[in-house]
Parts: sequence; C-alpha cells; structure tokens
Amino acid sequence: GGPGKRTRHADGAGLSASTVAAARQLDRVITNLTDNFAEGADYLKVLVEAFSEQMLSDEQAHLKNFAMIVPALTINWVEASLYAKDRMDKSVKGREAYFTDDGFAIGLAYVLAILQQGSQFDALHWFDCVRHKYDKDGRDLELRRDGLASTRSRRKKDDDDELQEVQFKIKRNDVMRREFNSLRFSLFGARIFFKDE
Repeated sequence: GGPGKRTRHADGAGLSASTVAAARQLDRVITNLTDNFAEGADYLKVLVEAFSEQMLSDEQAHLKNFAMIVPALTINWVEASLYAKDRMDKSVKGREAYFTDDGFAIGLAYVLAILQQGSQFDALHWFDCVRHKYDKDGRDLELRRDGLASTRSRRKKDDDDELQEVQFKIKRNDVMRREFNSLRFSLFGARIFFKDE
C-alpha cells in the first residue's frame, strides 16, 4: 500500500493532522535510511574518498612521506600500551580485567589509505625487522642466561643479580615481541577494511 492507504488508515484511527504529517516524515526518513544503507554500500571507501582529495592536495605536501614515521609511531604506541596494561594490572589487583585497543591500528590503516601510502609502508618491511630484532635479542639473552647458569656454583652475589637482570630482559623481550605481533595483526586486519578492490 502507498501513502494514500496509510492516510486513510491514519484518518480512520482518529489521529491529528500533525501526527499524520510526522508519520509521513518518519516514513520518508526510514525509506532514505533503507536506501542509503542498503547492502553493498561501502562506507569506509566513501570515508577514504571523502578525505583523500584534501589530504593529497599540495597544501598537505608535508604528509607525502607519512609512511616513514609509522615505525616511530608504532614503537610509541607499543610502549604506551604496555604501560597502560601494567597500570591496569596494578589497579585491578586480582580481579579479572581485559585490555584492548584496536583504535590505533584502525586509525593508522585509515590514514595510510587516505594518503595512498600502504605500499610505501609495506616496502619498509617494518614488522619483519621488528620480529628479527626481538628474535635475535631473545637468542642472545638466552645464551647469556645459559652461560651465567652454567657457572652457578662459582658465582657471587653480583652474578646472581646479573642473572636476575637477564631473566627480566628475556621476559621484557617476549612481552615486546607479543605486543608488536598483536599490533601487526590488528593493523593487517584493519587495512583489509580500507583495501581498494
């Protein structure tokens, strides 16, 4: 049934003219929303296109090499994230709590998309470099720990302190590696949303 039938139905219900007008406006809004949010509408692509033109203009030339600062941004984010998790762990003291933050990864993926610098960032092989660094550091620290442990009977107190320090560094290295992996997976997943088909 079209609008005429609704009006007759509304008139038969004894509704005021303003109520009928409001209902018609609501019908138009719902129809508009249904049409605009139909399946297949890619709003993330629309967002990228909306900002790309402005962000790629000559006025924004300073962003031409944005991908080059992404490694520094990721290091800062990982350190801030670990700090936040540590503070949260101390504040909840035994209670169950979860920490998640995909906002940075989604925002970074969005900026790389609007600046069309995804391939420039990929060319850095940043996360491969990070993985290699933490793998090498982990192996070196484990060798150092094993060397200290093998001389256990001849060690002094200073050696015990050094062993504790190495064990702490191993744990910290593993935490950093896991956090970077988490960021890598989040960024990879977020970039899928902004892929140009």
